[in-house]
Amino acid sequence: MQVAHFTKLPTDRKIYLANTYSKTYSAGGADALKDGIYGKVNWRAGDWQGYQGQDIEVVMAFDQPREIKSMAANFLEDQNSWIFYPKEVLFYASNDSLHWTLIEQIVTHKSDHDETTSISKFETTIRNIKKQTYKYAKLKAIHFGSMPDWHEGRGNPTYIFIDEFEVQ
Repeated sequence: MQVAHFTKLPTDRKIYLANTYSKTYSAGGADALKDGIYGKVNWRAGDWQGYQGQDIEVVMAFDQPREIKSMAANFLEDQNSWIFYPKEVLFYASNDSLHWTLIEQIVTHKSDHDETTSISKFETTIRNIKKQTYKYAKLKAIHFGSMPDWHEGRGNPTYIFIDEFEVQ
């Protein structure tokens, strides 16, 4: 017997990328960040989107304004392969995609020398007392910078690997 699992993409939202991911690490394009398929520790399987030497900015646009209760994103780290967690992850909301409200800025406090491969989810819960609705959600991830002096690739730009920008 064979079993297949299908994941239905949400049709009430679109993903817009402000940056260009590495052609080698596309994960299938922008929709990979909302497809419900979570990247594994074995990042070579192709489920992660990789950006080298740049910050990441992702905007999720909803068909209709909605109350946002939480935002989250998963990141992978494998320092031996030049993949580092971002220094900071910032979450925003907007109704016009021009004026953004900062929801939370998370300083990741991740080590700059770690031999293990790991996945971390950075997330925020929104205390929306007034039940305000938003048409857009945005995530910014600030890249680590150049490879540290201890690394054989010192001075070269690091990668950020992201998968699944979740907005509830």
